[in-house]
Amino acid sequence: MFASDITKQMFTGILSDEFLKKYSIGYVLFMGVKKSGFIYQATVCIPESYVCNLVNIEVSFKGKMTMKAVK
Repeated sequence: MFASDITKQMFTGILSDEFLKKYSIGYVLFMGVKKSGFIYQATVCIPESYVCNLVNIEVSFKGKMTMKAVK
């Protein structure tokens, strides 16, 4: 993704603070390309648990990244 790391701080405001204290990024899947850019989906989980949240990540062709929790 344009040589950028995904960090815990990037999920602030997207997932609850309580969840962020416990989570780890499970994996990030490439979902495809749209007119607006590259689409990824991150699985953010509490380790040793099935409790997970999905976050959609879009990276524009200019390198701007936006993230939104899947409801």
